[in-house]
Amino acid sequence: MNVRTVYSLYPNFVSRAQRMARLIFDTSGRITRARYWLFIGSAVPTTVLLREAYVAAAAWREDTDNFVFDLMVRLLQSFVATFVVVIVIGGAAMTVKRLHDREKSGSWLAHFVVGPALLFWLGQVFLDAHLEAVHSLPYVLQFVALFVFVWGFVELCCRRGTAGDNHFGTDPLQPKIRLPDALRRSAAR
Repeated sequence: MNVRTVYSLYPNFVSRAQRMARLIFDTSGRITRARYWLFIGSAVPTTVLLREAYVAAAAWREDTDNFVFDLMVRLLQSFVATFVVVIVIGGAAMTVKRLHDREKSGSWLAHFVVGPALLFWLGQVFLDAHLEAVHSLPYVLQFVALFVFVWGFVELCCRRGTAGDNHFGTDPLQPKIRLPDALRRSAAR
């Protein structure tokens, strides 16, 4: 079976794949809450399942000395790592488009994702260093991280986008009216 045969069986495959890649990886434009939830609802469980499969296979690999099984686990590890990188990049692009729908620039990604992660990590470093006996700074940092994360969740996942067009693009919920050819030609005159 050659490439032409496959393409003749699936003529729209390339255009659909390009549309899907543009939807996931392009940062221009706007997306609705539903598309954002669909991405999150499919990416997170898939990532968790792949990670659990890898952990189980790696634990089983320690009990065996089979070269083929070791190679399969390493291939699974590289696949999971590649998948996670693709999901992180796609998630960042989808979040930027969702921020655009809320009429915010992509730099808010740092406020809603990177900032809370760094604050939580810094609080955890202080907790691991047993500094909680001295003062409550680790708990304050983690509380602030949780607050900002919840704020970002509400802003991105719960609130409606800007009604109508904004400077990031057209409203994705606005119906796209397709005029018949005769009306389109008369409107162009």
